[in-house]
Amino acid sequence: MSRRQGSPGDAAERLRATLGDAKLVVVSNRGPRAPVRGVAVRPASGVVTALEPVIRACGGTWVAQGARSYDLATHVRVRAVALTAAERRGHYHAFSNEGLWRWCHGIGGSPAFRAADWRLYRAVNRRFADAVIDEIAGSRALVFVQDYHLALVPAMLRARRPDVAVATFWHVPWPDPGAAFPWLDEILRGLLASTVLGFQAAGDARRFASTAAGCDVDGSIARIGRYPASIAWPEDVATPRRVLRARLQRQLGVPVAATLAVGVDRFDRIKGLLEKLVAIERLLERRPAWIGRFVLVQVAAPARRIGVDERRYRAQVRRVARRINARFGSRGCQSVMLLEARHDADDVANLLRAADLCLVTSLREGMNLVAKEFVASQGDGKGVLVLGRGAGAAQELKDALLVEPARIDELADAIDRAARMPLAERRARMARLRAVVRGADVHRWAARLFAHALAGRS
Repeated sequence: MSRRQGSPGDAAERLRATLGDAKLVVVSNRGPRAPVRGVAVRPASGVVTALEPVIRACGGTWVAQGARSYDLATHVRVRAVALTAAERRGHYHAFSNEGLWRWCHGIGGSPAFRAADWRLYRAVNRRFADAVIDEIAGSRALVFVQDYHLALVPAMLRARRPDVAVATFWHVPWPDPGAAFPWLDEILRGLLASTVLGFQAAGDARRFASTAAGCDVDGSIARIGRYPASIAWPEDVATPRRVLRARLQRQLGVPVAATLAVGVDRFDRIKGLLEKLVAIERLLERRPAWIGRFVLVQVAAPARRIGVDERRYRAQVRRVARRINARFGSRGCQSVMLLEARHDADDVANLLRAADLCLVTSLREGMNLVAKEFVASQGDGKGVLVLGRGAGAAQELKDALLVEPARIDELADAIDRAARMPLAERRARMARLRAVVRGADVHRWAARLFAHALAGRS
């Protein structure tokens, strides 16, 4: 049987056609995990979720930090850039996360900018650029650069290979013009050397353009715009929801008949975990009928930063979870199950398929692809998505219940409404959400970026 026109398979074929004979090199700080017993394990990470289907469809090389290089699949090679402990601290933990990440989000404390960290950031960007130049050799190529960890790489590539197309995608928000940053001109020059520079949200693209216009940066050639990242549309899964729920009952003690809400986040202040828990506590206070009939399973993967503020925040979240369970839980049913560990992408996918509700309560963030993964997982149309307005995906997923997570009563009311929503409304909303995500999947996202990048270098 031939595929329907407009299917995800068609989109992958169009992506390959767009790339043509250009060699694809994907560049990101983080890559897929190295193979274990010959099998590469994909972590539940937004960067990997977005990039792995693209490089599998097209072939090429993925340049990422790591201890050793390996083959991810046929025609796909992961080239590792091995960094010293000092380089990882200065580039990733210090400058990228304590500096750039805080500067972009405006949450989590004042950004820390130290000259020694900047020197390491620049040196590591040079290491990545050298690896890319070595990979493309004399080939016609498209280099796909990711995020704030590697903002200088486009200019470093352009200086040595002005013929190469460079598509850069900025995963996180861009701050308001005027936000203080000591090396802003150099970051702007690095990014503006891209052939195309994409952002998740239109507001971020506008703020970047305003920032660049207010600085003395010459020779900018980037096409700047909104290119919302997406996911690969999954294959149909035959496992019924009731089977997955029975499995969760055995594994975690989640009652089969309870309304199951799921959150999948880093253990990070920006994800709104504390607001989510306090809203659930408010819900159970105001509507005692939910006690014993509503459960949140919250996956909380380790955060990027592990400073004093982060430790205090995590301790506060744990205290609130314990308080909720002490007030409303029982030996047979906890109201909140906080799972503090990394989870494999397949485990996360099964959890999303089993859920009645998905709570994505980010305060201000770039992509939030887990919202789209939840939508794609709901083949029976029964799930409801509660989505923070500050999440990047909120601009597209209008049929979610959109909320301001910091307004606790509003969030509690939205969770209650989601849990009580009639089946007909659930299915109507989910059908529209699924049409949005399926119609703009990861292959279409990459094809649009690649087409604009290649056109800019032709």
